[in-house]
Amino acid sequence: MCLLYSRMGKNMNVCYENQLVDDSGFIFMNMEPSKIKILKDEELVELFQDENDDKVFEEIYLRYKERIFNYIRNFLYFKDEGSIREILNDVFVTVYRELPRLRHKEAFKVWLYRIARSAGIKVIRKEKTRRVFMNNEEAVTRYYFQNTQHYPDPEKQLIKKELRLFVFKEINNLNQKDREIIMLRFYNDFKFDEISRITGIPLRTTKYRLKNALIKINAKLKKEGYLV
Repeated sequence: MCLLYSRMGKNMNVCYENQLVDDSGFIFMNMEPSKIKILKDEELVELFQDENDDKVFEEIYLRYKERIFNYIRNFLYFKDEGSIREILNDVFVTVYRELPRLRHKEAFKVWLYRIARSAGIKVIRKEKTRRVFMNNEEAVTRYYFQNTQHYPDPEKQLIKKELRLFVFKEINNLNQKDREIIMLRFYNDFKFDEISRITGIPLRTTKYRLKNALIKINAKLKKEGYLV
């Protein structure tokens, strides 16, 4: 089997033996664990730019595919999984094509999320509708139980589920910009300056929005008795 991709303006076929086909459509060489896995992001980028090695890109992809998938899913508000995987594939095709020209290797993660965000915005504009984060309790509950951990103690498990579902629903009630800032900060571990660069929201405004959003959520938690 071969993978058709475009790079530097040229269409190319790459054929692998013992290939591995990922669930989103990427084809990689089946390789043994190596020192590549312990390299930092900027080292992987530099190695890929210098050697044009697809094994290096495989490591980048495997390192980030789930995080980017979840980011796109949250950004597009419960769009179906098949569509999200198509967008995910488009994101990494863009990354593969543009990575050789990335100058600031230390900013790779921010650059990657900006590409994912742009892909999500294109989908929203294409559909010509302003999507609203799903308010349907059944759908939110279904999403939550598919993505929560299980706890051995039934009572603690119930409390954890109730609390996390309540917080998730309160995040749902925030406006789009505040939701995105919370997702990037607490679900993707970005620093404030990185969030500002990804979203295009000024740094001071980013901090202000997050502070106000957390005040709102904490107030609701106190009202419901989750906080004292």
